[in-house]
Amino acid sequence: MSGQNYHHIGSLLPEDGKRPQFAQFYIYDTKNEIDNRMNTLLNPEKKTEIDNEIVVELSKMLDQHNTLVKSFRMVRDKYKEQPEATLRLRLLQNRASDGRQYNMPTISEVVGLIVGDFSEANYERDVIVEHRTNGLQRITDLHPSFMSMTYPLIHPYGEDGYRLRIPFRGVKEITPETKQLTMLQYYSFRFQQRLNEGYTLLRAGRLLQQYIVDSYMAIEEEKFRYVRKHQNKLRTHLYSGLMDAIHRGDSDCTKVGKSIILPSSHTGGPRYRAQNYQDAMVICKWAGYPDLFLTFTCNPKWPELQDMLNLIGQKDDENRVDIICRVFYIKLYQLMQDLKREQPFGKIIAWSDKTTATVQSIDNTEGIDEIKTYLDCIYISATEACWRIFQFDIHYRKPSVERLPFHLPGEHTVIFGEDKCPENVLGTPGVDKTKFTEWLETNKNNEDARELTYSDFPTCWVWNSKDKIWTRRKQGIAIGRIYFAHPSTGERFYMRMMLNFVKGCTSYESIRTVNGVTYSTFKGACYALGLLDDDKEWIDCLTEAALWATGNELRHLFVTILINCQVSDVTKLWKSNYTTLSEDITALQRKRFKMEDLQLNDQQVEAYTLFEIECNRLVNEELDYDTKQLKILHDKSFALLNPSQKIAYEAILNSVENEEGKLFFISGHGGIAALLLPNGRTAHSRFHIPLEVTAESTCEIRHGTLLAELLMQTSLIIWDEAPMANKYCFEALDKTLRDILRTRYENSTTKPFGGLTIICYEIF
Repeated sequence: MSGQNYHHIGSLLPEDGKRPQFAQFYIYDTKNEIDNRMNTLLNPEKKTEIDNEIVVELSKMLDQHNTLVKSFRMVRDKYKEQPEATLRLRLLQNRASDGRQYNMPTISEVVGLIVGDFSEANYERDVIVEHRTNGLQRITDLHPSFMSMTYPLIHPYGEDGYRLRIPFRGVKEITPETKQLTMLQYYSFRFQQRLNEGYTLLRAGRLLQQYIVDSYMAIEEEKFRYVRKHQNKLRTHLYSGLMDAIHRGDSDCTKVGKSIILPSSHTGGPRYRAQNYQDAMVICKWAGYPDLFLTFTCNPKWPELQDMLNLIGQKDDENRVDIICRVFYIKLYQLMQDLKREQPFGKIIAWSDKTTATVQSIDNTEGIDEIKTYLDCIYISATEACWRIFQFDIHYRKPSVERLPFHLPGEHTVIFGEDKCPENVLGTPGVDKTKFTEWLETNKNNEDARELTYSDFPTCWVWNSKDKIWTRRKQGIAIGRIYFAHPSTGERFYMRMMLNFVKGCTSYESIRTVNGVTYSTFKGACYALGLLDDDKEWIDCLTEAALWATGNELRHLFVTILINCQVSDVTKLWKSNYTTLSEDITALQRKRFKMEDLQLNDQQVEAYTLFEIECNRLVNEELDYDTKQLKILHDKSFALLNPSQKIAYEAILNSVENEEGKLFFISGHGGIAALLLPNGRTAHSRFHIPLEVTAESTCEIRHGTLLAELLMQTSLIIWDEAPMANKYCFEALDKTLRDILRTRYENSTTKPFGGLTIICYEIF
């Protein structure tokens, strides 16, 4: 299966002129139910291959034993009594009984019949089957009847499947955190063959494979629900730790925008892959490049597989992927044991499974939904789904890698519940202890520990996460990997650079100490240790470009170097190239101010040069007017206003000055089209509205861009020919402004257009 999995249910009755299908067979035209079922086959030739009597017997069996079928038959009987009534079937989510297979729920527990109008309030995850509609309703995988509705012949009694809050019973070593059964544990239990249970599911052929994939996608969907629900917590407490800032420099994730991230704990996510890839590279750094690459592939003709299938009476059944996975896992484990013990290729120092790294464009990080991206790219087979449900290893390596966080003073990550007050959190014992701070403490108290760098520390010491202390290693081996830091994180980046070289540090000051001299910054210490270059290559680059490039091109090159290259001393680079970067500044200011004899001193030239580098071109265009001339034009136009126009003028001005964010619709004679307004632009051009706009569309404006900054400084938007625009254009701008302006106006996400004053104009 590729992509996301959905299960839907239609209406109780088919639309006029259409044949019944799926659950409608139990209600509509039941006299011809068998023929209707047979006629649904797309290939008429297949119809002759189906035994009509078997279909009849199956239908009778479901009528007699299946609780869900009985509920739909109840609707049929109700229609016979009240043919004009508008009925809805409510498939209840909550149960009074425990839902075990031998304790079947009654019809009253499973369904409720709704006559007439109803309110969907308090229905939670109940499924409401409508009277007659052309739409479909999604069935949540948390509904107890989820699998019974999808696979009625595998669950002929309509018994309940997984539901929330199933308690453990008869299980030893239950911790307070694991009192209830998880969805993964439930389906892992279901795919076992037991002598005291029926084999309907395990003998379902290809349906078994579909069932396994459905089960795994339901497990994944449950994880995604948790991730989406806890996005604020993930971004605040995990993302702000800046651990493994992959793909892009996430130095401030609160400015990323509408990001929906997958944490590193989610198997297969981008952070999971990146962390395991970096762990594999650390092993290569420690042990050297790999000498042997092995690919181990399953053979469906393995005698172990055939013997097991013969034993259970399913000879040559390749649909038993659960058995295939188990046999493959056993043989893979045995292969690794043979390689380690027999040593046919020599002594194995380290190993790691195959790790795949993906490289993708990072130009558009606004609105990134990593869950959607993950689902769009996912391809799940029944074999992989079964492997994941049984929780077999996806990735393993030797030696183990200890991931080592680090942080600037007072900037370590603290995770706490939303209901906790800061005072109680800070008063928690050990809240200030981290792997990094305890490494410093261990160095203070143990002289031999000072012979190791931070990354080498796990080779001789073991981290006790419960007591938050480092203890001496008694057996085994592990290597350390310091979390990655992007150059944009500043001092944190230089601190990591120092940690790779210095030994025996007992404080932050000792990390910054080189040859007995304590430097004020980690960057300065890196210079003293010779870890940073003198930036000569970037100085030469600008000097060479100055021979042919214009001042504007040189300034763009300067910014490109700052953004994409690791410049050690930005101030030195600026001072070395200040003259060439500011060569045309005086001429630009003379043109801008229309003063041919304008003279600027060195300080002014430097200030204007920095302004050109840092300025927002779009904002400058909107401010590039002669305010004196505009004042004269305003006074003349204001004197010509009639009483009605003055009322509108004052209302708009008050809304702008008081930031009331009101919406105005002005209708008048004559136009103010984009071509007639100075610097006027069409709405699609200015706001980047998609050409094919839909109800879900938003404007392509990213946080931190020049256009976003322009909107942050905007007080009024005038939209001409408003009635001619598609309503989705306004909705797209509304959603975008609510997001962009959330740091400017209080509660902007709840205000129309984020709190900006909008004038819609019409000509008649």
